Amino acid sequence: MRLRARLDRVLRKGRYGDRVAVSVLDADGASVFTRRASHLLLPASTIKLVTAAAALARLGPDFRYTTSVQAVRPPNRRGVVRGDLVLVGGADPTLGTPAFGRVEPDRPRTPLEHLADRVQAAGVRRVTGELVADPTVFAHQPLAAGWLPEYLQDLDATRASGLTVDAGRLLFRSNGGLQGRAARDPAAVAGREFHALLRRRGVDIAGDSVVATRPGAEAALAQVRSASLRTIVRYMTSESDNHLADGIFRTLGAVGGTPTWAGSGRTTRRALQGLDLPWSGSVLADGSGLSRDDRLTTALLVRLQAGMWTSNLARPWRDAMALAGRRGTLSGRLVGTVAERRLYGKTGTLRDVRSLVGTVVGPADSAWHLAVIGNRLTTAQRDRLASTTDRLALALALDLHGCPPVVRGNQRPPQRQRCPA
Repeated sequence: MRLRARLDRVLRKGRYGDRVAVSVLDADGASVFTRRASHLLLPASTIKLVTAAAALARLGPDFRYTTSVQAVRPPNRRGVVRGDLVLVGGADPTLGTPAFGRVEPDRPRTPLEHLADRVQAAGVRRVTGELVADPTVFAHQPLAAGWLPEYLQDLDATRASGLTVDAGRLLFRSNGGLQGRAARDPAAVAGREFHALLRRRGVDIAGDSVVATRPGAEAALAQVRSASLRTIVRYMTSESDNHLADGIFRTLGAVGGTPTWAGSGRTTRRALQGLDLPWSGSVLADGSGLSRDDRLTTALLVRLQAGMWTSNLARPWRDAMALAGRRGTLSGRLVGTVAERRLYGKTGTLRDVRSLVGTVVGPADSAWHLAVIGNRLTTAQRDRLASTTDRLALALALDLHGCPPVVRGNQRPPQRQRCPA
């Protein structure tokens, strides 16, 4: 088959030895090309596709997170709440303050200030106790196994909590602008921010904000809901947002009855049972792909992509993909080629890892599904693999659209290689 020869030629010219695995399936799910497809490798951010697929399957595209405020009893006629006011975390990874909305204007945000407005509208004027921040929807496991210390320093990751605001960051002013660092206790930060928002609305709280659980507080006073899961997943996947991915992953553990990192991995696998994926030896240490303990194969990832592409969740799945030359982490790639707007995918990068999982579309529902992972790469190899992956995708697009092959040597794809739509 000429296509196999082209793909093999592109891969061999990259000179990666045994460090790169590739799997290609056709539109019917039949294997067309494989190299080390069963090798367990660090997937980097392509693991976010596993998280996204499990969340869409288990929770549904229209699922919304709920953050609520409760008390032991409602306010009396004078607006006084006797006892504590409880901010109950619902695991919403998009809950944020107005300041964070200015820092990340395009990221989905559940406005914490709206919840404060609703507490005020419920008639609360004074609280005789404390403001309690309750994050216990998750077990207290802030860090995933296999995370490196520099992840927190560089804000690649923040500590996981069932109650968090501003993507787990503590915002502060520096040099005239807003800066952020990973919060040591995300629930404590959420409590302090909510306490301040209520005070600014004239709600007098006798005590400070504390992190605890108050099981007797069952009188619901107010709540706020997030954007739909399809919206959150779209941003998480196309922009490769680690905090959203790990928040969604931990949510899966909570709804599955075991709100730990390990429980999240088990719920994720159960949610995807219908796709008959080859899980043997796989490790899901987190939902973002940051963990050095994560292990997946290209065989699993390409079957996940092919299965979701034609499932009843195909529309939100395709909407969540980055798109070559148009959006997300593929917006600057394959511009001006036949693969522009025809490669949907998810990229991944760590210091020694490069990966991509996606689908190249053709006419009349034809498609090629592709998974590429490189591990133990030098910096030069990692950077070169992005170009090699583009050439693989371009070869698939050219095959679907009946155009002559244009891959020559180690040249980058030509900038004006277009074919009829």
